[in-house]
Amino acid sequence: VDSANSQFFINLVDNSHLDPTSGNNGYAVFGRVIRGLEVVDAIALTPTHEADDAFKNLPDDPVIIEKMVLIHTFGESSDAFEQTPFLGAADGIERIYQGQGRYDGRQFSQQFEQETFLGIDALRWRQTAADATETAEAAGIESFSLLLARDTQENLWILQYICREGTGQEERRVDPNNPLDIVPFEQFTEENMLFRLINGDYDPENLADPNHLLVLTGPEGTIIHQIVSFSGSLPGLNVYGDELVIVRQAQPGAASTGWSYYHDSVGLVLALQETSDDPADPNYFDPNDPGLSYRDRTGWRLSWYGQSAPTFYPDSSDLGGVAFVHLAPGDIRVHRGQGSFAGSPYRLTAARENFLGIHCLVLSETAVASWARPDRTLWLARDTADVVWVAKEISGQTTYFEAADIDQFIPASMYPDMFLRLASGRYQTGDQIISGDPPDQETAEIVSQTESLERWPQYNRQLVLVKTTMNPDGPAASWSYYHESVGSVLEIWPADPQAVTEPNQIDPNDNGWILTEPSDLEDVLLKFQADENRQAPADCLEATGRFAAQTADFNDGQIYVRVGPWQAAIDTAQLQRLTGRHKTYWLYEGSPDGISRLVLLFDPARGRFSLAARGVDCTGLAEPVPVAIAVGDYFGSGHGGMKAGQKPPMRFLQDYTDALRMGRFRFVFDNGPNASSSYGLTIHGDISTRLSPIDLAQKDVTIKFYSTYALDAGDLVKVRNKNKYVYRNPSGNPRQVEFDLDRCTFKVVIKKTYLGGQLPRDFRIQFEPAEDESFDEQLTVEVPD
Repeated sequence: VDSANSQFFINLVDNSHLDPTSGNNGYAVFGRVIRGLEVVDAIALTPTHEADDAFKNLPDDPVIIEKMVLIHTFGESSDAFEQTPFLGAADGIERIYQGQGRYDGRQFSQQFEQETFLGIDALRWRQTAADATETAEAAGIESFSLLLARDTQENLWILQYICREGTGQEERRVDPNNPLDIVPFEQFTEENMLFRLINGDYDPENLADPNHLLVLTGPEGTIIHQIVSFSGSLPGLNVYGDELVIVRQAQPGAASTGWSYYHDSVGLVLALQETSDDPADPNYFDPNDPGLSYRDRTGWRLSWYGQSAPTFYPDSSDLGGVAFVHLAPGDIRVHRGQGSFAGSPYRLTAARENFLGIHCLVLSETAVASWARPDRTLWLARDTADVVWVAKEISGQTTYFEAADIDQFIPASMYPDMFLRLASGRYQTGDQIISGDPPDQETAEIVSQTESLERWPQYNRQLVLVKTTMNPDGPAASWSYYHESVGSVLEIWPADPQAVTEPNQIDPNDNGWILTEPSDLEDVLLKFQADENRQAPADCLEATGRFAAQTADFNDGQIYVRVGPWQAAIDTAQLQRLTGRHKTYWLYEGSPDGISRLVLLFDPARGRFSLAARGVDCTGLAEPVPVAIAVGDYFGSGHGGMKAGQKPPMRFLQDYTDALRMGRFRFVFDNGPNASSSYGLTIHGDISTRLSPIDLAQKDVTIKFYSTYALDAGDLVKVRNKNKYVYRNPSGNPRQVEFDLDRCTFKVVIKKTYLGGQLPRDFRIQFEPAEDESFDEQLTVEVPD
């Protein structure tokens, strides 16, 4: 009030002479210093001298403000923590940890959600006991709710921190009402090792760093947390290799009471609560129970490696729509080239295999003839969110990864393989994959995502370019080009790596690998017979057609034959060479897999082949039916037609495809005066569903043929113990509906109603076989030619 010169003061003590008195309005107090007063105290202790009556406390050395910084400014991505070491969390991620140890049989979850607080976009990190019947306290787990944000300088801040929220023991450790009161994240690293790792308060080059030691004293005594290794590993978690941070917990001077494992991509991986006689080894198993599997190990494990538990498609082995893969069971690709494997093409074959109850795509890569190229086999699967997972990998005679349980499947984005990184869709320029150990260590790095090659104009500015080096500081050992529609396009293997400095320096002798276009198979005719019992491979097929392989192609290597989803690999040494009348035939009779029986005859002179197989599995057959033959340097591909115009049995599609197929129909119509009530339809056909068996008695079913007919749950009645459902209504429409899902047939009868005039007209069936799944298929009813 009445401040003539608008001056302000910071008072270190109470100044009563500045209070209002009679005739003096005094000075106005408009604020209170809540932080940073130590700066003012330092100024007050600065030596001074008296210059004159006006300046009795002039600093001997001028006090100069050298710098002012904004404490925190938050950008648009302040809630983005995907790349934060040991956190790696984004909005919507849910993690579940489960195990034994001190919290016997319990599990808890971590959920991450985006939230705006005090006008700042933040990430809410909640940790709770996952079992709804158990509180976090009963499980011995402290629940918390932590709100994190990141400023424009990449510093982390805590906007809110509440422990045991909603209970009688709730403690709000940080809960500001003003953005200025939020707390730097590093303040909490002093009491939590995970926070310390997230904030980067550690030195992997010096294990003696004081920040590697955390001493906590509580009701149970003093516990010391100490980082003892930055290159730990665990059997069953080899996806992380030797990249785990191991933290030992122990009382002062005592043996270990537990171990914590961290990886910067997911955070907590596994914390062992040891019960053995020798707890000094963090990888130790309980000697009293040597039969423990990975999931039974005492301790906590991160389920699904930081992802929500996936639900796999019934046909999860179909990766036909996945970028850089585009393979379905039965597909064959041949890549040809020179380079390190001079003159030896290699082949990719795709088959289906049930692995731990999941239909996987088995992707095998082998040399075609000379077997100079190392073989490799991957087991891949795709979930309903279109995420690709790795179940197993074998290269040469070495198994590099094999999941012992479904929850050990690894997302392709985390697997140490550049091709799978691309297939996962989670990549960017600068990404690196390092594999192997020195001196054989390789580094594959994405150099560009908009590359071109003059000889491949169809991929102009659309290639992903990957550079592979044997030495981080050395020249390229190879360049790989990928396009999302075909996968690998060209991979250069130069004879002299020192000479290759630019990826477009293509050897004039085509010193690299190219995807070979197949020759057409011609006049292919097929016949299928589905086994009544779909529990075992007992189907039959026949195939005939024309091909263009030469006699020399049968001399070395393997023959691959594909018909629909079925395929067989036959060593050419098992072929019988039959000679007669100046012709050479190649015959195979046997069982390539120990189950099926196969007769295969090639006539190179006439370019004809014939095939008959029994005891095969053609499940998942689709139309048109792809057929392929690869032998030697020959690779033929085409589509086969059915003999006598027949259709493949619908049983092949059951459990893999939603489909309707019309068998026969009877359509009654009257354009006279009774047209509005005289129309009728009886339609018989085949049906397949991706999800089977299902209980249609408990489902709403909708049938449409001009009008809509709705059957409520319970209208369809199940017939005894069969997978057959029947609805009858003599006085209404539809009069009769039958679904026989064992025989893959349906029947619908509609009488004396108005069906909208003449044919053709669409017939449609809809129902929901499972949550978030829907069957919605239609066919056209039309007068035959």
